[in-house]
Amino acid sequence: MKQRLPSCLIIFLCVISQAGFFKKISAQEFTTEGKEFWFGFMENTLGSPPDTLVVSMSSRFNATATVSIPLAGWSQSVTIPANTSVTVGIPRDLAMASGCGAILPRGCRIQANEKISAYALNFQSYSADATLLIPNNTLGDKYYLNTYRENYSNSRQTQMLVVAAYPNTTIRIIPSVNTSCGNPAG
Repeated sequence: MKQRLPSCLIIFLCVISQAGFFKKISAQEFTTEGKEFWFGFMENTLGSPPDTLVVSMSSRFNATATVSIPLAGWSQSVTIPANTSVTVGIPRDLAMASGCGAILPRGCRIQANEKISAYALNFQSYSADATLLIPNNTLGDKYYLNTYRENYSNSRQTQMLVVAAYPNTTIRIIPSVNTSCGNPAG
């Protein structure tokens, strides 16, 4: 003999199962559009002509943006027409980080009056490094760096660059192997 569930229980179960469907997801909202970005350029040294550093910016809105290297006193303002892209050249000598374990005043900043997307490119003959920039309002507080060692040359070391977006930022780096700068693993 079959047992039947009371109709009020069936309705209750349907309501409960649908409640999760309509509930707003409370996870972090990740966006690449923003009004403020901090970034930097690592060295890209293959011995060919000097690096060219550029930032490309686009927006769904008419926007103005200022690209700067605040601690070097350099800046350039541009107008970004809606649904187009504008590229700004960045002075290599002021922006490109170099050296092992160096703390340098070379952080680059973009400030815009409307939400924009931004991309950084460091290129030279036969080599290019590019990245989609993440706006400050999307930054987190814990990152992992996965790297590899190139097999064709012992002189090419794995690199990383950290740019602090806020004053008094503390950075803790825990390498999994000994570094070429003398930092121990662990």
